Amino acid sequence: MNRCAVAALALVAMLAVPSMGFAKILPMTDAMAVIDVVHANLANSEELDISLVAEGSYAVAFWKAEKGHTAGTALLKNTPKGWVLVKMRPTHFTAAADLEALGVSTSVASALMTDLHKQGGA
Repeated sequence: MNRCAVAALALVAMLAVPSMGFAKILPMTDAMAVIDVVHANLANSEELDISLVAEGSYAVAFWKAEKGHTAGTALLKNTPKGWVLVKMRPTHFTAAADLEALGVSTSVASALMTDLHKQGGA
C-alpha cells in the first residue's frame, strides 16, 4: 500500500467515528507529512498501515507488527519548518508521563493517550 493510501485510510478511520471524541482530525496534508516523516525514519515501511492521533502541535503515529516490522510508535511535533520526529520507539506509549518526558504538556499528553487507547495504539 502506498503512502497516499495509508494516509487516506488513517484519515477515514478517524472520520468514521467522530462521536468517539477524538482530540483532533489532521488535515490530509498534515497526515501525509506525518507519514512521510515516519517513512523517512523507518526503513522499508511503505507497506505499513500507520494510524494517527493528534492534539495541538503533536501527533502520534502507530502501527502493528506486520510485513517484517515490529510494532512501533512515533511522536511528532509540528514546527514552523514542518513535522519533525521527536521520538520513535518499538513499543507503544503507555502513559501520559511517557509523552510528558518528551516535552508534551500534561493536557496534550492526556488527550493523546485517551485517543491512543480508543484507537488501540496504547
